[in-house]
Amino acid sequence: MDTDAIGLYAEEATDLPAEAPAAVEPEPEPEPEPEPEPEPEPEPEPEPEPEPAEFVPATPIAEEEAVGETVSEREAQQDADFVRIDDVEISRPLYDLYVAEARHHIATLHQEFARLKANPTLQLPEVALRAAHTFAGISGTARIDPLHALARALEHAEQRLRDQSAAPSADDLALFRTSVDTLEAMLAEVVNKRMPLEVRDLVEQLEHACRHPNAPGRSIAPEAAPAAASPAPAQIPEDVPATRVSDEIDEQLLPIFLDEAGELLSELHAVLRTWQTDASNADYPKSVARLLHTLKGSARMAGAMLLGEQIHQLESRLETSLKSGREMPALIEELVTSLDHTEQMIDGLASGETAQAPETPETQKTAADTGPAVSIDTTPGEADSAAASGTLRVRAELVDRFVNEAGEIGVARTRIEGELRNLRRSMLDLTENVIRLRNQLREVEIQADVQMQSRMAQAESRHAEFDPLEMDRYTRLQELTRMMAESV
Repeated sequence: MDTDAIGLYAEEATDLPAEAPAAVEPEPEPEPEPEPEPEPEPEPEPEPEPEPAEFVPATPIAEEEAVGETVSEREAQQDADFVRIDDVEISRPLYDLYVAEARHHIATLHQEFARLKANPTLQLPEVALRAAHTFAGISGTARIDPLHALARALEHAEQRLRDQSAAPSADDLALFRTSVDTLEAMLAEVVNKRMPLEVRDLVEQLEHACRHPNAPGRSIAPEAAPAAASPAPAQIPEDVPATRVSDEIDEQLLPIFLDEAGELLSELHAVLRTWQTDASNADYPKSVARLLHTLKGSARMAGAMLLGEQIHQLESRLETSLKSGREMPALIEELVTSLDHTEQMIDGLASGETAQAPETPETQKTAADTGPAVSIDTTPGEADSAAASGTLRVRAELVDRFVNEAGEIGVARTRIEGELRNLRRSMLDLTENVIRLRNQLREVEIQADVQMQSRMAQAESRHAEFDPLEMDRYTRLQELTRMMAESV
């Protein structure tokens, strides 16, 4: 059956030659053979093309990473130059200096308070007061306010205790040691780049401490003096510092102190005049106390110990009068009179005279109460130890300024050395250029001589007569080369 069908199909194909083209046209139906066109499926081979697409953005990413690394390096460099504690930014040298000094003063306070605990009869040493004062000053310079407030309160409490010339009680000593431990813990927070929290309760306790000179355990009561007549001289230590105070003027710091003292006295007089017009304002006494404290520190720093003692007494009278509720007009008048005496002492220091502390009503009253002067024998060993205990107190602001100026001087020196190296290098380059130019001029001179001699030989062979212009040109060229050689 299949062969017959094939034969029929063949006959139809031969019988219809005209329709063949039409039949042939549908033959393109096999064109579906191009179905192999899906063979281009290998076109996914361009899939590697995403690789260049991945590499193209790689360059900007690398650049961004490089920029990020550069920015991070700059930030790291900036972090290396400055230390940030919350909102406070401190230079790295000042931060390192502050931490080292603070640790040293805390160690000093621990040591002195341990001695007092071991021997309760000892009075508070000046070393402890100086350590607290310096610690408060450097904390203020570094703008660490919580540490500054606590150290300042501790300093004031110690100062009140020393003014009473009494040994600290057990409660006061415990409060002092607690304050030092708190300062040490707060300093640890600063080392960890965190601003410590304020301890207002502890500051208030220190502000109310050591305010009762006749409290139990502070000092021996005056009534006990008749019971023991022999130790009576030891019961009036307030007179001992007065006999030992003497000026140790520093000639280098004295001009600086005189300038600063003039400014502080002007401010004091201005505040007192304003205070007279508004006696009820509580801010003016605080300003006067602050200026007096600064003036006292400057005087002691310059070695004017008598002047410092006078200002200290004035500061104590101001504090006592404010606590006792004294009338302000009388207090202001007394302060003005005392400042006049202080100005006289400062003028005496400026003229080279030895300052003499004027007698004040308090000192006169004290002298009248104590009766005849008591002579105190001091052995040479005690005098030597007293002389050896002299120290120089420098304000934290001055130390900070000295450190900054030293750094600026080092930077300026490095810059000048770099400029000198550049100048040396430029001079060497200039010397080499001059030597090279001389050699080239010498070669030009030799070449000119050779050229002129050859031209003259050619001229003699070609021309019977000598052209004098050739000699002029030769002479002029030689002159130019000689002058250039001399100029170089």
